Amino acid sequence: MTSTPTIRFAVIGCGHIGKRHASIIQAHPDCSLVALCDGKAKEDLDISAYADASFFNSIDDLLAADLNLDVVV
Repeated sequence: MTSTPTIRFAVIGCGHIGKRHASIIQAHPDCSLVALCDGKAKEDLDISAYADASFFNSIDDLLAADLNLDVVV
Protein backbone atom coordinates (compact mmCIF):
# COMPACT_ATOMS: atom_id res chain seq x y z
CA MET A 1 0.00 0.00 0.00
CA THR A 2 1.34 3.44 -0.92
CA SER A 3 1.02 6.38 1.41
CA THR A 4 -0.80 9.54 0.41
CA PRO A 5 1.62 12.37 -0.33
CA THR A 6 1.40 15.42 1.88
CA ILE A 7 -0.11 18.43 0.14
CA ARG A 8 1.98 21.52 0.95
CA PHE A 9 0.00 24.75 1.49
CA ALA A 10 0.74 28.44 1.90
CA VAL A 11 -1.93 30.88 3.09
CA ILE A 12 -1.80 34.49 1.96
CA GLY A 13 -3.60 36.83 4.33
CA CYS A 14 -3.80 36.12 8.05
CA GLY A 15 -7.11 37.74 8.86
CA HIS A 16 -10.16 35.81 10.08
CA ILE A 17 -10.63 33.76 6.88
CA GLY A 18 -6.91 33.13 6.39
CA LYS A 19 -6.64 31.79 9.94
CA ARG A 20 -9.66 29.59 9.32
CA HIS A 21 -8.03 28.14 6.20
CA ALA A 22 -4.76 27.63 8.10
CA SER A 23 -6.57 25.84 10.92
CA ILE A 24 -8.36 23.45 8.55
CA ILE A 25 -5.16 22.72 6.62
CA GLN A 26 -3.22 22.11 9.82
CA ALA A 27 -5.87 19.69 11.09
CA HIS A 28 -5.97 17.56 7.93
CA PRO A 29 -3.67 14.51 8.10
CA ASP A 30 -2.72 14.69 4.41
CA CYS A 31 -1.87 18.40 4.45
CA SER A 32 1.00 20.50 5.70
CA LEU A 33 0.79 24.22 6.43
CA VAL A 34 4.18 25.33 5.16
CA ALA A 35 3.91 29.12 5.07
CA LEU A 36 1.84 32.16 5.94
CA CYS A 37 2.09 35.56 4.28
CA ASP A 38 0.71 38.93 5.35
CA GLY A 39 1.71 42.56 4.97
CA LYS A 40 1.31 43.17 8.70
CA ALA A 41 3.99 42.35 11.26
CA LYS A 42 3.86 38.76 12.47
CA GLU A 43 3.55 39.97 16.08
CA ASP A 44 0.33 41.84 15.23
CA LEU A 45 -1.50 38.85 13.72
CA ASP A 46 -2.18 36.38 16.56
CA ILE A 47 -0.84 33.42 14.57
CA SER A 48 1.06 31.59 17.29
CA ALA A 49 -1.07 28.49 16.63
CA TYR A 50 0.79 28.20 13.30
CA ALA A 51 4.33 28.66 14.63
CA ASP A 52 5.68 25.74 12.59
CA ALA A 53 4.85 27.54 9.34
CA SER A 54 7.33 29.98 7.84
CA PHE A 55 6.15 33.59 7.78
CA PHE A 56 6.64 36.12 4.98
CA ASN A 57 5.66 39.78 4.64
CA SER A 58 5.42 39.70 0.85
CA ILE A 59 4.27 37.33 -1.84
CA ASP A 60 7.56 37.90 -3.67
CA ASP A 61 9.52 36.69 -0.63
CA LEU A 62 7.21 33.70 -0.22
CA LEU A 63 7.68 32.63 -3.83
CA ALA A 64 11.43 33.29 -3.77
CA ALA A 65 11.78 30.91 -0.81
CA ASP A 66 11.16 27.97 -3.19
CA LEU A 67 9.17 25.94 -0.65
CA ASN A 68 7.90 23.42 -3.18
CA LEU A 69 4.28 24.42 -2.55
CA ASP A 70 1.35 22.54 -4.01
CA VAL A 71 -1.41 25.02 -3.14
CA VAL A 72 -1.52 28.74 -2.35
CA VAL A 73 -4.74 29.93 -0.69
